[in-house]
Amino acid sequence: MANPAYADAIDQEMVASVPTDMRGLRACIPCLLVKTFTQFYEEGCENCQFLEMEGNRDRCLEVTTDQFEGLVSVMKPKESWVGRWIRVSKLLPGCYAIKVNAELDPRTEEELESRNFPNLGKLSQQD
Repeated sequence: MANPAYADAIDQEMVASVPTDMRGLRACIPCLLVKTFTQFYEEGCENCQFLEMEGNRDRCLEVTTDQFEGLVSVMKPKESWVGRWIRVSKLLPGCYAIKVNAELDPRTEEELESRNFPNLGKLSQQD
């Protein structure tokens, strides 16, 4: 899984937004990033920009879930054993779910496959 923004993030010290509130947290199903619904709606997902969540309430509800387990902050994903364990070592630094308990619709699954972007939510359920 190669995130095109990742190489630039290293140079520019980019990070995904961290949750602004502990209530109403949701996890992006494909990449496990955790933020509030409002943050996903206003900013989208920094790892999955191609999902076009920004400003699209239905899309945010479709590709994020409030059904997740655990929360870890990964500041240096490439160097972190936790980042490697939950498979976010090539994503931006941020807060991530350890496991999501939700599935994507087939159309979104196909979109991820066409972009060669693994569905970490599905992989997290296998652990």
